[in-house]
Amino acid sequence: MTRENDMTRENDMTRENDMTRENDMARENDMTRENDMAREKGVLEKREAEWNRVSNEIFSNCISLKVDQHTIEDQQRFYTEFSDVFDLWTKKKNGYRGYEIAALHVARTFGDNKTVKILDFAAGTGLFAEELLKLGFRNVDAMDCNEKLLDISRSKKIYRDLYLVEPHPTALHAIPDDTYDLFLSAGTFFVASSYPGAEYFEEMTRIVKPGGMILLVTSEAYVTDQCTWNDWDTIRAFEDRGVLRAGHVIRGEAYRNGHTAAVFTYEVLQTQ
Repeated sequence: MTRENDMTRENDMTRENDMTRENDMARENDMTRENDMAREKGVLEKREAEWNRVSNEIFSNCISLKVDQHTIEDQQRFYTEFSDVFDLWTKKKNGYRGYEIAALHVARTFGDNKTVKILDFAAGTGLFAEELLKLGFRNVDAMDCNEKLLDISRSKKIYRDLYLVEPHPTALHAIPDDTYDLFLSAGTFFVASSYPGAEYFEEMTRIVKPGGMILLVTSEAYVTDQCTWNDWDTIRAFEDRGVLRAGHVIRGEAYRNGHTAAVFTYEVLQTQ
């Protein structure tokens, strides 16, 4: 009996030691997870602060100062750095809805004609094409000057063809005349002097078929008289020459936090 008792005590002690070791390991794992989470939170907070700082400088200061202090290179560094969180933060932090507004306008304009050929210019991560797919439009090409963003679009398999180009009107030179029924860009035109504007219209009107459309969605804040980088005279000259006809500018819909949308539509009347 004494030996049996001794063995029982030894077994109990062994179990207690095992449980102690397991509890110690569990506490260590918990502490490791907590430390990892704290580091991740710290990194995330720093990235969020940087996102807020740079996006505010790029998208807000150009309005308040009436000048664009950033270059194309500044923009693209920003988009590249945050490409992995671009979809989530653009929608959740900035409340961006330009892609939704654009897709719904396409649906209202083309109705059941789902085969129209569309160029999504400055396509980014493909937010607009994802909305179009929900509405049945699948004949969409993407063009962008940021390789990281375009790689994300490519991984989603939502575009037919994708074009990585330089940030210049010559980017459209590779597209044949009368290729598209619709040239669309959401959140890119008229933002600032370093963003696309009137200088692209020559090529835009060339690649869109007569009877086709140009659709540009931006913030109302970027198209006031104070935003002197916008060359409206050049665009009106295309109207005067009978190349395109401007539609009524649709204003007022929620675009992103603190901003309402301005939707520009142009019917292409003849090829350049």
